Amino acid sequence: GGSRGSSAAAADADEEGFVPPPESASYWSQFRESYDEIIDSIVRPERVEYTSAQLGPASFEYRGRAFERADFAFRNRRGLALQCSHWHVA
Repeated sequence: GGSRGSSAAAADADEEGFVPPPESASYWSQFRESYDEIIDSIVRPERVEYTSAQLGPASFEYRGRAFERADFAFRNRRGLALQCSHWHVA
């Protein structure tokens, strides 16, 4: 004969043999997964790559004043290059 645990699990399995986890573990797993996705999107958002041309025009006028965008880069303590833009009155 088979073991008692395997026959109990077989009774709960669907046609494809999938045995769902206990409800409490399932709810916790779903919560934890959703929480991790939210935190990752805030703390570690995906990096977007684009060209400076995609930033739009490098200058514009607003209420009769001209503004320019100055693009520059610097390295942080970890040696990563940070690309920056600064708008200022022309």
